[in-house]
Amino acid sequence: MATHSSSDDTVTKITLNEDIAADIIRLQGEEVIRLRKELEDAQKLNTTAFDLLRSTDEYMSEMQNTFHQRRTQLSFLEGTLVDLQRENAASSHTLEDMQADLRNLCGFLSSEQSSSHPVTQDNIVDERYKSSSIAGSTRDEFVMIDDLSTEASITNISTTDSDVESNKPIAQLYSSMVSPLH
Repeated sequence: MATHSSSDDTVTKITLNEDIAADIIRLQGEEVIRLRKELEDAQKLNTTAFDLLRSTDEYMSEMQNTFHQRRTQLSFLEGTLVDLQRENAASSHTLEDMQADLRNLCGFLSSEQSSSHPVTQDNIVDERYKSSSIAGSTRDEFVMIDDLSTEASITNISTTDSDVESNKPIAQLYSSMVSPLH
């Protein structure tokens, strides 16, 4: 019976070895499945991270382009503002000159009328040139007075077209201010 018992032991060992081997294979299979799932999740996460990185890079490029465009726009607006400030200063200076000329003209006309000397166009134009040269004016402006009894008009001769265009309303104002004097 000893042989029978040793064959039973061998069969039991084989069965145990088969069960252990099956358990090991099953555990290894489960581990492979778990690792495969983790690998798939890691690949998905890697793909998502790469897409996020790529979209962030594109967004940063767009922001840099937008920043460059905004900076260019701001530079243009700054230049426009400086030009407008210069134009405003020039217009202000022109208005101050015209105001001084009007005061001189009004004073000249009232002194001429009170002394009963005839007022001629040449006298007024000469007075205008004297006052502008005394004031140190560097502009080429001429006052031409047409028919003193009806109206006075201004013609500005400037170096740029924008100066002429910007002085048109001033000339009209000057003309309307001078004509009520007659």
